[in-house]
Amino acid sequence: MIYINIKKHLDTAEGALEAHYELSITDGEFLTLFGSSGAGKTTLLRMIAGLEKPNSGVIDVDGEVWFDSERRINLPPQKRSIGFVFQDYALFPTMSVRDNLLFAAEN
Repeated sequence: MIYINIKKHLDTAEGALEAHYELSITDGEFLTLFGSSGAGKTTLLRMIAGLEKPNSGVIDVDGEVWFDSERRINLPPQKRSIGFVFQDYALFPTMSVRDNLLFAAEN
């Protein structure tokens, strides 16, 4: 199970926003993130992956704390079991999606 209760200050096109994400994701559950541009969907994914740091809160994955602002725990991305495919620019344009994924799995 993944438990997330984090806060992050966002500067959006519509102004400053204090985003609060609180959710639990159980094993095998299918989850969809949706919202308007600038709502913080990608920021949430980046924080789970360890590519961006929340301002406060906790991220717990199967009993392992990946982030805890009070306890000053912030596991680096390399220690988190997350695959992350970026929306643009991070793929090899001459390779198919399958080939890009196979390349990532080998390295």
